[in-house]
Amino acid sequence: MERVRGAGAVLAVLVVLGAPPAAGEELSGVLQWMGKQECHFINGTERVRFLERHFYNREQLLHFDSDVGVYVGDTPFGEIQARDYNSHREYLKYKRGQVGTYCRYNYKLGTPFSVERRVPPSVSISLVPSSSQPGPGRLLCSGMDFYPAPVQVRWFQDGQELPEHVVATDVVPNGDWSCQVLVLLEIPPRRGVTYSCQVEHVSLEHPLSRHWEMPPDTVRSKILVGVGGFVLGLVFLALGLGFYLWEKLRPQPSPARPKLPKTAPPRWFGAVSSCPALGMERVRGAGAVLAVLVVLGAPPAAGEELSGVFQRITKRECHFINGTERVRLLERYIYNREQLLHFDSDVGVHVEDTPHGEKFARSLNSQKEYMEYTRSAVDWYCLHNYRVVTPFTVERRVPPSVSISLVPSSSQPGPGRLLCSGMDFYPALVQVRWFQDGQELPEHVVATDVIPNGDWSYQVLVLLEIPPRRGVTYSCQVEHVSLEHPLSRHWEMPPDTVRSKILVGVGGFVFGLVFLALGLGFYLREKLLSRRRPQPLPVASGPAGTLQSIPTLMDRKTEE
Repeated sequence: MERVRGAGAVLAVLVVLGAPPAAGEELSGVLQWMGKQECHFINGTERVRFLERHFYNREQLLHFDSDVGVYVGDTPFGEIQARDYNSHREYLKYKRGQVGTYCRYNYKLGTPFSVERRVPPSVSISLVPSSSQPGPGRLLCSGMDFYPAPVQVRWFQDGQELPEHVVATDVVPNGDWSCQVLVLLEIPPRRGVTYSCQVEHVSLEHPLSRHWEMPPDTVRSKILVGVGGFVLGLVFLALGLGFYLWEKLRPQPSPARPKLPKTAPPRWFGAVSSCPALGMERVRGAGAVLAVLVVLGAPPAAGEELSGVFQRITKRECHFINGTERVRLLERYIYNREQLLHFDSDVGVHVEDTPHGEKFARSLNSQKEYMEYTRSAVDWYCLHNYRVVTPFTVERRVPPSVSISLVPSSSQPGPGRLLCSGMDFYPALVQVRWFQDGQELPEHVVATDVIPNGDWSYQVLVLLEIPPRRGVTYSCQVEHVSLEHPLSRHWEMPPDTVRSKILVGVGGFVFGLVFLALGLGFYLREKLLSRRRPQPLPVASGPAGTLQSIPTLMDRKTEE
C-alpha cells in the first residue's frame, strides 16, 4: 500500500485477480485494474476531501478530486475516460456527494475501531549475520503488529542514546490492520556492553524497552580449549622426548677403575625446563546505538491534526476459461476485512453476505441503469482488457531464481532445517520438490502459498522439516512454465571446522601424554638398572701417594 497523504484515508481497491479454474478447465490469464478512494480528514470532520484515482497496470490514468469537482486525465487514454465520466451528470453529482455520503458517514461508523484503535507493539532484538561487514553480525530491533502506524524507535548503549549508524525500514502495513518496523544497528556489538531498543507508541503508557548483551562465545571457547590442549600436548611431548634423549645420550659409568674424587658427591639426576606462558587477551568490540522516527504517511500540514484511517475494498475479478470461451465477472465488497455483499455475472444481481450487506444489495439492485452497467462489464471490461493485456500477462514468462539455505530452529534438535527459496517468477503456478541422494522426499515438507511480490512476480518457500545429515546430498527441484527443464539446486553439510579443531587439540594432548609416559618410563628403567649393576672395587691410597691394593686372603698366606 503506498503512502497516503493527508490526515486520514479510506481506501477502496478494485483488483482484477484470477481465481483457480474448475477441474479440467484451463486458466488463460490474469490482468489488473485498481481504483483507490481516499478520504482525507483534517481536525476530525472539519475539513474533508475525497480523492479517487484509477490505475491500470500500475500506471495512474485519471483521478477525481472533490476540491476540483471533475475527473482529470493523467495520460492520453485517461483523458478519454475522464471526458466520458464527466459527460454523465448524474454520476458526477453522485461522486461530488461522496464527501458526505461516503467519507463523513463512514467516519462515524469506523471511528471506534480505526481512529480510536490501539494495539501495542511486540518488540524483540536479534543478532543477524552480515556477509559484507566484519564482526559477529548486526543487531536488529523488530517492532511488530502495532496500530496506528506512527512509532518512534531508539537505540541505547549502556543507557546512552546513540543516534547514528542506523538503517530503518518504513513502517510496513501487514494487511491485517497492523504494522511493523525494523531498525538495524550498522556497527558490530561489543562484548560486555548492554544494548537497549526503546519503542514509543500511542498505545503504550511508558516507552517499551528490550535489552541485549553478547552471549559467551561458545564456539571461540571450544576453539581455545582445542588450541590449549594442543599446546599442552606439545609441551608434554617435548618433556617426554627430553627425558628419553637425556637418558639415551648421557655418558654411562664404565666398569674400569675410574678416577674418582676424594669425596664422591651423591649422584643427582636433575633437569630444569621452562615454558613461556601462553594466553590470549580478550577482545572488546565496539558498538553504537541509534535513534529513528518512522511514520507511515506524510504528516499533515502545520496546525492540522491526524484524525484517522479506515478501509473499504472492492475486488473485481474476471475469470477466463479456455481463452475467452467463457468469461465470468465477480465483484466483492469488503469492509473492515468482512465481505458484505457480492455480484456474480452468472447470477446477474448483487447478493448479500451479511445483514448490513443486505441493505446495500437492495439499494444497488434497485438502480436499473447501474445494474445494466455492471452486467455489461463482462464485455467492456473483461473481454476488452483481456485483448489489450494478453502480450504482457497471459504470455509473460519469468523464470525463478532458486537457492537453498540452512535456517536455525529453536524448537527442533539438530543443526537447523533446509529452506528452498523460489523467487521472482511469473506466472504463479509452480511445483517444488525435495530430494535426498536422488530419492524424492514427499513427506516432512512445509510450503508457503505462492506469495505475490507486488511487482508482477511471485515467490514461494519450501521447508524440509527433518534435520540434514552429514555426507548426504539434498536437492531442491523447481518446475515452472518458463523453464524447458526442471531447475535443481544441491546442498551438502559443510565440514565442522570447530569440531575438527577441538579433535586436533585433544589428539595433540593425548599424543603428548603418551610421549611423556614413554620418557618417564625410560628414565625409571635406567634408574633401576643402574642400581643392579656390580660396583667397581674401592681403591686405597698407600704411603707416598702410591696406589695399593687391599690384600687378599692368598696374599696373607704368602706373607705368613
